[in-house]
Amino acid sequence: MKKELIIVSRLQAKPNCETALKDELKSLAAATRSESGCLSYAIHRDINNAAVFILIQHWESKEELDIHFITPHFLQHSLMLATLITAPPTITYLEVVDTN
Repeated sequence: MKKELIIVSRLQAKPNCETALKDELKSLAAATRSESGCLSYAIHRDINNAAVFILIQHWESKEELDIHFITPHFLQHSLMLATLITAPPTITYLEVVDTN
């Protein structure tokens, strides 16, 4: 049985890379939203630290997410993101328990 999955990722831009990171994330999100299995993909910015971005993704299943991780656009964006962030992203995987 497929279980819906929520992914919360935290990325911090290197100094003076905030705009470039935001633009790269927007490009990645646009491509990802058209993928089968992606229910939503939202980009947020910390109101107290403009260098910190939080991504919240909602996927139909882990299988769909695994396919996402090997798409050409994800691999390409990952290489670019690595040059713009201070450390690897912090990623939390959540399963949907209740939405009421």
